[in-house]
Amino acid sequence: MAGDAIWICWERQRRNRELAAALGIPLHEFGEVGRVRNRALKYLRGLAATTGLLLRRRPRRVVAMNPSIVLAVFCVTLGRLLPVRVIIDAHNSGLVPMGGRSRLLNALANYAMRHASLTIVTNEGLRPLVEANRGRVVILPDRLPTLATGRIPQLRGTHNLVFVCTYADDEPYREVLEAARLLPADWVVYVTGNPERARFDGAAVPPNVELTGFVAEEDFVGLLAAADAVVDLTTREHCLVCGAYEAVALGKVAVLSDTDALRDWFGEAAILTGHAPDELAASMRRAVDERAVREAGMPDVRQRIEARWQEYFTRLCTELGREGP
Repeated sequence: MAGDAIWICWERQRRNRELAAALGIPLHEFGEVGRVRNRALKYLRGLAATTGLLLRRRPRRVVAMNPSIVLAVFCVTLGRLLPVRVIIDAHNSGLVPMGGRSRLLNALANYAMRHASLTIVTNEGLRPLVEANRGRVVILPDRLPTLATGRIPQLRGTHNLVFVCTYADDEPYREVLEAARLLPADWVVYVTGNPERARFDGAAVPPNVELTGFVAEEDFVGLLAAADAVVDLTTREHCLVCGAYEAVALGKVAVLSDTDALRDWFGEAAILTGHAPDELAASMRRAVDERAVREAGMPDVRQRIEARWQEYFTRLCTELGREGP
């Protein structure tokens, strides 16, 4: 497939880089598009860059990341007009934009699923969304990443936890702040991401919480490596969170939301929790208490997850082969 295919995305995202490399497909990241705040300008730049690439390369197959829903719809429409097979790598928000609140965006997402040659999703819980639109679907979770830790910082707490956060609607970050109040004062919770998105005042942040703001990739990995445990939470039932992959890759204990998708893929590697502050605090305590035992067993867990991923990857390659040239 590599010789006649290209992979396009409008932001930098580890899944695209690793999966494109595994398939041997040239990856074209238009990361500058994702940083444009004006939506009209963002889409114009993205479409112009994508069109220019397609005219230069004239591929027979295109893999496009969704989101962006605009990129996915554009590529699928092009595939209907030209002899181009379009494969969509669809994340949760690409399948159900804005949590289903926008009729227009949902119609566009359904169109992309229905007319793509193949839609790749991360877990079985997302399969019915594609099949309901009469689309072809294959499952492939993210691959465990290889992470370079760089400098590992000295953290200030007796015990330290990192909450991987972007302040998105599905992340119960306010509950995490309340949970931190229930922990000992010398246990520090580091919260990543841009806190300006949260719109809460300083009084909402306990003294044992540190808001890191945006952290560069190498420093972010160093922060995870220095922590006693990694916390990553979502209210979405069928979402495999990035922090879970990163924790396993680094051999760290993960505290994750108790959902079917996370239980299925990371259950043996994680402490699964509800989102009430007292439950979160108890799960964080348990992560610290069980750290030594869980970290000792992490190499076996990582090996089993990698072997399982390889099985899914083989199925994807089989599906791609069935498409023909």
